Amino acid sequence: MADIVDSLNNIRPKTRYLIEVLLRQREPICVITHTDFWSNNLLFARENCAVLDWHMVINGNHNTELFMTMNRFVALQEQLNYGRNDLIVDFKSSKLLALLLCMGSTDMAVRKPSIEQRLLDMLLDLHEDGVLSPEFVNSL
Repeated sequence: MADIVDSLNNIRPKTRYLIEVLLRQREPICVITHTDFWSNNLLFARENCAVLDWHMVINGNHNTELFMTMNRFVALQEQLNYGRNDLIVDFKSSKLLALLLCMGSTDMAVRKPSIEQRLLDMLLDLHEDGVLSPEFVNSL
């Protein structure tokens, strides 16, 4: 846990810069993203479904939505010259952006133990994946 705290202390003064960098439009993939998509943003009717709460919509990378929802992915390597290494960097970047957005969300303000535990689990996973490492953060 001390390693995670050290990593977060390294990231903290760069938070605004990191969010700006991670939200920048990047080619070859740039689509309209919800950036706050989860199951409560869906309104179901008998035969239709609508996505609600578009107040945080941005033109961004689809991997942010992927990490936030963990339920879809389109392989684009051949179509856009977008390979595995590009995906890995974008996926790690999207994980970091999702963490920064989650840490600043209203969910964290309610101080529910289950939400706090979910954040701790996310921090552990991202630390193990190298997303919080100074090498990765400083490469952005």
